Amino acid sequence: MSGFRGSLRGIAAVATAFALLFALAPARAADPAPQGAGASRTVDGIHLIALAAERDAPFDVSVPSSAEGLDRIEAALRLIDGKSPSNAAIIRRLKAAGTVTLIYYPNNFRDRYRLNTQTVALFMPDFLKQRGIGDERTAFPVVINQFGVKWPAAELAAIIAHELAGHGLQHLENRIASGRLLDLECEASLYQEQAYQDLGVPKKARSVVLFRRQMEYRYCADFRSYMQTRAPRELALWDTLNPDVSALLAMFGDYRGTQSAALPRPAGPFSSRSR
Repeated sequence: MSGFRGSLRGIAAVATAFALLFALAPARAADPAPQGAGASRTVDGIHLIALAAERDAPFDVSVPSSAEGLDRIEAALRLIDGKSPSNAAIIRRLKAAGTVTLIYYPNNFRDRYRLNTQTVALFMPDFLKQRGIGDERTAFPVVINQFGVKWPAAELAAIIAHELAGHGLQHLENRIASGRLLDLECEASLYQEQAYQDLGVPKKARSVVLFRRQMEYRYCADFRSYMQTRAPRELALWDTLNPDVSALLAMFGDYRGTQSAALPRPAGPFSSRSR
């Protein structure tokens, strides 16, 4: 959930993962651009679409072209494919179950849960259908704006892991409407943490330190309390630069079953990332 994370360079926060998504030289085809799109392509079954900026939209940073934006997103996906197998495996599940789309959307958007931060990515299941360019399959769209596509490829890949693998899996399993916001963000942040590890992102970089702090002490605070009560020895999993994410996710599954469902809410937009 782009929601389970402000300066643009200061925080890759939590709230906004795949097994060989592409081959080393994946098949790539140019697609007819949907109405309102500046460019589009399909890469190994994943749709990449660039939408036009809003008319007279004010920008205080340079805005990459449609082609450049999609190139940057594709580069991040290649990193996930080649180096983050657990996240890649989830992406394959999503592709088998529906339509996976990454949208370059060079416009400002805000996350209602973090109004004082610059949102750079959102998991928005209804984004394309609301614009008349979706299909009838289950949709897994991640929307990335002009700030997000300018991030270093590895950091952008980690954000995509959070949004697509984390929140996408929750959407696939119909858990967003009944899940607790902090728990949804905690879980998605664990997928982001795995991507950081797999991609070799420096763990002492300020943005990653801030991400880790928010993950542990905000989004995963209730999960950690559960561990303190039910499995206190396992709290040591957090006491390392690179925690065992697979072990934490296994415990999180048990923890999730103990949580009472929150009031139902719409499926999106659910997630965002800013720094």
